[in-house]
Amino acid sequence: MSSREQLDSYLQRARARLKLVLLSQGAALLAGLLLGVTVLAALWISRAVFSDAAAGIGRALLAAALLGAAAYAFLRWRALQRNDGADELERALPAQSGRIHTYLQESRKPGEAPFLLELLADDAARIAEAEPLSQSIPAKRLLVPGAVAGVAFAALVSLLFIGGSVGDGARHLWMGKLPPASRIAVAAGGIAVRPGDISVRRNQDLPISALVAGGPREAQLHVKFGDGDWETAPMVAEKDGGYSFTLFAVRDGARYYVSAGSLKSREHKIDVVDLPRIESLRLTYRYPSWTGLSQQVQEGAGDIRAVAGTQVALEVRTDKPLTTPLIIVNGASAALSQTNLTSAGSLTVKQQGHYRIATRFGDEIVPLTDDYLIDVVPDEKPSVQILRPGRDYRATNVEEVPVGIKAQDDFRLEALE
Repeated sequence: MSSREQLDSYLQRARARLKLVLLSQGAALLAGLLLGVTVLAALWISRAVFSDAAAGIGRALLAAALLGAAAYAFLRWRALQRNDGADELERALPAQSGRIHTYLQESRKPGEAPFLLELLADDAARIAEAEPLSQSIPAKRLLVPGAVAGVAFAALVSLLFIGGSVGDGARHLWMGKLPPASRIAVAAGGIAVRPGDISVRRNQDLPISALVAGGPREAQLHVKFGDGDWETAPMVAEKDGGYSFTLFAVRDGARYYVSAGSLKSREHKIDVVDLPRIESLRLTYRYPSWTGLSQQVQEGAGDIRAVAGTQVALEVRTDKPLTTPLIIVNGASAALSQTNLTSAGSLTVKQQGHYRIATRFGDEIVPLTDDYLIDVVPDEKPSVQILRPGRDYRATNVEEVPVGIKAQDDFRLEALE
């Protein structure tokens, strides 16, 4: 093999090695730019409450990074192709001291004396043999950028799966996706507050929750009761990423809102209402026919005491109409009919238990009475007592003897003459 053939082979291998280095460096540059732009844009997007404008600017920066990396790779590739890569080869092989550039330049001239090129090639080949490509273009020039590219791409992918503000921002930047909590918060302007405007009964506990766009931040609840001053309290961070705080025994109307950093929810209103009050309770007992007992009315007291099968009609009068009057018997609720201030219904005595009168307030069933007892009385034999004559009595054949009898059971007491 001639010196020129040896040198041409050496230069061909050098170009291939430089192309790999170029690809490795280009990948590192691209991955680094994408990772840096993604992190910065994700933080900005989260602080901008995931606005479409912020996401659009972030995606424009990603496109600029891609174009920049592509332009760099294109220019380097053109330089490697220009003049058979003479300039790039000279930079990569400084020991040649211009021999490669001269050899490639003279090789393209027509009519150049072959023996002169052979001498130049022989001289360059000797230097190349003393300094192989593994030394001039070491493997670390390929491996180090490749490792950087791999780490950067792995970090970029991991951003799309982690939580927090950076993860949420990265997913919104690349995929236009938001976690459900952030979507709700963004739709509400940055902070979604529950229950929002609400009416509560006096002395009721009111839990307040908030979802904040952009991941974990310190959230605070601001409350103003009546004409008082605004009061501030830190909210408790929950495992689902939200925040909570409970106002205990709310007695007066109030306004409230939630803040987190530069974000602020809109103000919400709390109205306090007094529930209707029971003014009277009437129970009407309709006993089974076999008892022979007539209908009885019980005023005031709510406990029920009757034999099984007795129907008890209830009439409840309140100072204000009930929204949804209910009777709850042993945990099972049934609706009561309502006419003006009077609610009516009935129950059948079947087993021991209890009942109460209640109403629906919002999503809550609120009792208006304590639990009343339902007592099932067993059907026992009546007791009979002779009142008079009350002792042994001797009468004549024509004498009329008056007899007094007292019969008693659990529901009826009668004296017969």
